[in-house]
Amino acid sequence: MSPTMEKGGIVSWKYKVGEPFSAGDVILEVETDKSQIDVEALDDGKLAKILKDEGSKDVDVGEPIAYIADVDDDLATIKLPQEANTANAKSIEIKKPSADSTEATQQHLKKATVTSIKTVDGSQANLEQTLLPSVSLLLAENNISKEKALKEITPSGSNGRLLKGDVLAYLGKIPQDSVNKVTEFIKKNERLDLSNIKPIQLKPKIAEQAQTKAADKPKITPVEFEEQLVFHAPASIPFDKLSESLNSFMKEAYQFSHGTPLMDTNSKYFDPIFEDLVTLSPREPRFKFSYDLMQIPKANNMQDTYGQEDIFDLLTGSDATASSVRPVEKNLPEKNEYILALNVSVNNKKFNDAEAKAKRFLDYVRELESF
Repeated sequence: MSPTMEKGGIVSWKYKVGEPFSAGDVILEVETDKSQIDVEALDDGKLAKILKDEGSKDVDVGEPIAYIADVDDDLATIKLPQEANTANAKSIEIKKPSADSTEATQQHLKKATVTSIKTVDGSQANLEQTLLPSVSLLLAENNISKEKALKEITPSGSNGRLLKGDVLAYLGKIPQDSVNKVTEFIKKNERLDLSNIKPIQLKPKIAEQAQTKAADKPKITPVEFEEQLVFHAPASIPFDKLSESLNSFMKEAYQFSHGTPLMDTNSKYFDPIFEDLVTLSPREPRFKFSYDLMQIPKANNMQDTYGQEDIFDLLTGSDATASSVRPVEKNLPEKNEYILALNVSVNNKKFNDAEAKAKRFLDYVRELESF
């Protein structure tokens, strides 16, 4: 409160009689001719009796407005100050410093500054900090400015924060040693010390059970497909040209097997974006393949030059560049027989859809056997 304030009013009480509160809680709101101020509790307690109700005006500074009792006090048996003096009840007062009290405070502060105050780390107060309400109220009651407090009072809070205990020790109301002990305790326990913790050794039964569970897990056996496909091609097609077209066909089958979803794309529940999101690593290959193309020896192979790139055009002997009207040949072209030795290694340990896509690849390649 301002030192020049003489009267004030009660805006509202935040707690009722008998309701406990903690230090730092706002217990009432007062008003002056300039502003409204929240009044915080300095200690834990509860309201024993309210002397000035909400809406009271022109309350003199220093006039009692309520009595506070300790949290554990029984209000039915407690004697309030107007009945008898007791240490169990304390009055809330808004004190206005008088000339005598100001002079006594200054003398006490001079005496306190002579005594050397030793703290745990001797840190300096943070000049840019915002003082806590409890600290501001205590400084105002003792006519100490913020600048003077930050300059002369050694803080014990983190990052140079000034605490209520620092001000009380500065005023001589509590021993400085108490503040130092609390600060030492906080600094000692602010980090958890795990150096003395030893790992627990598993009991034999627990270890055996863990090994048994690990052994019970099914092992995934790598899947590998090997097939030999037999197909025929016109004898007039050179082996190099056939190998080149077959290589393109195998790549086409590989891309088709990986790129086409396993789910029915005509289903109303199919969503390509969703499938791409829920599929594990959709761009990684599900299988690898290798193959060997071998020609079964046959006499009287015909030599001719074909310029077809498509494997099915080569196998059927059709010419895409020739005219649609061709003379009827009485004799069918001679064909050579080939064996395609195919090996497919499936990555089923990592992908659960790998085997299905590998089988789709095999079905695609088996179309060669129809020729």
